[in-house]
Amino acid sequence: MPWLQEKTRKDRDWLYIFGLAIQIICMAVNPKHHRKGKEKMIRKTTLTLGSLICSVFFLTMYSLAAADTVPKFTIYTENYKPYNFEKDGKIQGIAVELLTQMLEKAGSSQTLADIKLVPWARGYDAVQKNEKTLLFSTARTEEREDLFKWVCPIKTITEELWALKSKNIKLNTLKDAAKYRIGTLRNDVGEQLVVSRCGVPVDKLQRANKYEFNVKKLMAGRIDLFPMSHISLTVFSKELGLDINKFESVFVLNTSHLCFAFSKDTSDDVIAKFQKALDELIEAGAPQQLTKKYME
Repeated sequence: MPWLQEKTRKDRDWLYIFGLAIQIICMAVNPKHHRKGKEKMIRKTTLTLGSLICSVFFLTMYSLAAADTVPKFTIYTENYKPYNFEKDGKIQGIAVELLTQMLEKAGSSQTLADIKLVPWARGYDAVQKNEKTLLFSTARTEEREDLFKWVCPIKTITEELWALKSKNIKLNTLKDAAKYRIGTLRNDVGEQLVVSRCGVPVDKLQRANKYEFNVKKLMAGRIDLFPMSHISLTVFSKELGLDINKFESVFVLNTSHLCFAFSKDTSDDVIAKFQKALDELIEAGAPQQLTKKYME
């Protein structure tokens, strides 16, 4: 494991420095290296070098401790119910509550107040360009794998293409979707899957900044299809007062994990801390409890 190799390397550096300092002291107190009558100078040198060892020791220990400290992240999320959203002026949701608990478990001083709700495209761009940045909830796909460092899973989701049942749209292959008007969210996983797997150019898509806009446009007959997970469509339909039975899934685009995506500069030690924290929450059944809370 890279983080373990890095820690072992630091330990070796410390042992080398410590050993070198010991050798210097031994030389200082060895009579062969001094003329007779220089005992005071030897004692002074020994004390000085002893202080040096202590300084080296504490500086090294501080350096090792600092390497394991959780940095302060710029944390972005979007309005994606039921995982992360704002209601009554408060950011909340399944993933939000998981992250606040993970921050505490990992030893971070950050809290709910540090989470910023922004349009998805802005957060997605920021986590790729800026250091010490965190974005959630982010679907982990093959196309995104090397863009971030990952802590997973918040939830396993299936991204599907949805249509109105009354339209009776049938797709034999994903390429058939190119014949229809498709609404997407800018830079969302659904949009990326439509482009990469359905072969639809971005400039042929009807792009929006909010998920609910696509639901409304479908109902108004302005688009024929949009990508979304079933759980999110359930939430948005309820919120908009729509009968979810009016929609049908016409093709499954992808099944993936929703995750916390960290900027690439994040150390493997820090990623390991957050993963351990999430694993403990999963073991305790937190995701299931939160899903029940936010889906009632």
